[in-house]
Amino acid sequence: MRLSAAKVHWLVRNNYLIRATSFVALFVAIGMHMAGRGYGAVAWGLLGMQFLVYPHLVFWRARRARDSLKAEFSNLAIDTLLLGVWAAALGFPTWIAFTMFMGSALNSATIRGWRGALYAFLSYFAGALLWVIGAGFRYAPETEFLSVALCLVGLTIYVLNVGNVTFVRNLKLRNTRETLKRHEQALLKANLELEAGLAEIQRLQAELQEQATRDPLTGLYNRRYFDETLERELARAEREVSPLCLMMIDLDHFKQVNDSYGHQAGDEVLRMFGAMLRESARA
Repeated sequence: MRLSAAKVHWLVRNNYLIRATSFVALFVAIGMHMAGRGYGAVAWGLLGMQFLVYPHLVFWRARRARDSLKAEFSNLAIDTLLLGVWAAALGFPTWIAFTMFMGSALNSATIRGWRGALYAFLSYFAGALLWVIGAGFRYAPETEFLSVALCLVGLTIYVLNVGNVTFVRNLKLRNTRETLKRHEQALLKANLELEAGLAEIQRLQAELQEQATRDPLTGLYNRRYFDETLERELARAEREVSPLCLMMIDLDHFKQVNDSYGHQAGDEVLRMFGAMLRESARA
């Protein structure tokens, strides 16, 4: 099943660009080295297939794979194996062989660390060994000046490109972490504000409940609380088979206080009387 481009891992696309550009540079460097050395049409055809066509084929393979990242890891191993074959086939020309190995090892190490570099070394050695076993060993380390110069320039650009890719990824990762940290702090602040709001709501609810069941003048429980409590106490008395007593209190001649000293004085008397009751009786 073909996957959409959005599901292809970013590493696959990044390696495709690196592989395509670096292999073109290797094609030119190896072509300069092969020129005038009697290589036939088959060798030149294989050179074009390897360094001009192959990068697009492995990218197509990784894009169609169910796990594009896993497919790309195997592509890297195949890259290094084939480069080892080319190094042995050319007779291990110093700068070309070194450039191919360092490019592969650096790319693998960037992705998978020292383990990736070790895999690259083993794959490169395996590719060279396959050629030696099949076609024999040949050692021709000489490399033309133009090939050396191109290898140096290409390897330098390759290293700088890998470093730039690493820098960009690290920058994005750092920005993502800072953004997550800011969001986390904002979320924490909002959570604290929410908790404070909930605490205030609970306080207001308790205050409203208190206001709904207490007389604002005396601070004593009101008729509403009395009705609720009486029903509850009657049920408890019936359940426990215990007596229930109701006491009524009246202030004699309280109207004379209001008439003689005014309602404000009467209110003060009620407040003081309520305080006396609260101090003298249980809650």
